[in-house]
Amino acid sequence: MDDPSQEQLLRSILEHKRRDSFESLVLRYQRPLLSLIRSRLGTNEQADIEDVTQDTLLQVWLSLTRSTPSNFQAWLYQLARNRCTDWLRSRAKTKNVRDALTVRQFVDRRGSKSVDMNERIDEIADVIENIPLQERSALTEFYFQGFSIAEIAARQKAPPGTIKRRLSYGRDMVRSELEVTKHTRIEVMNTRNKHSESISQVSPVISISKSKSEPFSIDLQEMSWWFVVPRVGDSACWATYAAIEEGKTFYLKSVHSLHAKCAAEIHGRECVEIEIDEKENSSNRSFVSFGEGDRSLRIWGDLTDTEVHWIAIESERSDGKRSLYTFLDEGWDLDFGVCDRVVPMRSLPDDKIGQTPSAHSKFPRLFCDEVYDLRIGNSKAIECMRVFDLESEPTDSDVMIEAYVNRAGRTVLARRYNGNQWAKAEGSKHFLGTKATWAEEFPHAYCQTISGVTFVHYEDFLRVEPESTS
Repeated sequence: MDDPSQEQLLRSILEHKRRDSFESLVLRYQRPLLSLIRSRLGTNEQADIEDVTQDTLLQVWLSLTRSTPSNFQAWLYQLARNRCTDWLRSRAKTKNVRDALTVRQFVDRRGSKSVDMNERIDEIADVIENIPLQERSALTEFYFQGFSIAEIAARQKAPPGTIKRRLSYGRDMVRSELEVTKHTRIEVMNTRNKHSESISQVSPVISISKSKSEPFSIDLQEMSWWFVVPRVGDSACWATYAAIEEGKTFYLKSVHSLHAKCAAEIHGRECVEIEIDEKENSSNRSFVSFGEGDRSLRIWGDLTDTEVHWIAIESERSDGKRSLYTFLDEGWDLDFGVCDRVVPMRSLPDDKIGQTPSAHSKFPRLFCDEVYDLRIGNSKAIECMRVFDLESEPTDSDVMIEAYVNRAGRTVLARRYNGNQWAKAEGSKHFLGTKATWAEEFPHAYCQTISGVTFVHYEDFLRVEPESTS
């Protein structure tokens, strides 16, 4: 079926208030629109570009549901230029350097999330009609008629600062009536610190079963098992559940929130800086301790067309001293290094516990095998490819990750397994002071055998989604 014409999309928006038509229409101009706004503002600040783009698109939507311009493209760009002019006159630039966001994000946030295009447009109009005259006039001229703040000030014979206040008060009134507060908008835009108090103390029931679907390819852009993509604006949050009570229970150990904050450069390598907010669970639970470990504060990564690169990690020791570990340091490639975005397919051998390891079983570092239906608690099943991260010739002194990655390439669940002798040998980095194997320490935990090597389920890393998403 041919794509609808611009005229058809405009008619669909005007007559039926179709948000999908609005999205399709605006996406056709996404690159030049963002380029225009970025160029006019003279900044790469995501927060500023976002504000101007949101105001532009909200004005476009509200105007199109009442009438259509004769030349949509010229009209769209003029609205954007007016909004840029207002911004340049009224706002100081913010600190964080961020990447450009896509128009789709703005359409979703201001269209389908903050303003329900199908059901609430009339409600918005009613709210505007019922706010005080001065604020109503400012909103109408700014959003519906496309005038800049300076032009409105001249029309209403009032200082530009007065018009700004009227617009601000008017928007607050509309948001309040529609229960779309500034606080709510911030929460929708940023997952940091959102769920640490509401996350279950005990791991939810996780059901994993083979799917009838055919295997699918995944583009794994995330920094491996940290759930975040090194692209400015990306955010992620995960909860760590660790085994206790000999592996009978998995209890909340910590919550990590990550936000890809800004562009950076480490030793001449361009990359993205990612902030980490780590909250340890304050409950008194007996986790197996590896001693006083470092606390991660920031990481840096880079995304190419084919690979994900770890560039650096900043840690804080228990004594408060901070250290920076980078790709130039010895041993970096053993701990972090580079991962391919395309994950190859590889079948696991049909092993039995106790089988002698095979010298012929070699694996790529990352590989996937089959499709599984993953259900967490009472949520709907999610189709995921099962991905393994382990040494090419695994031994019982290694660690293995078994992850479940959805069709969008996002990790939903990552499980850590300890090789039976991992960190048990005297003098190792994480010497535990015990000779017991992991299977003996956690006799109730699930064990998996690969190439004759027994791995014991030790931790789960579970993605936490914003409450506003479905």
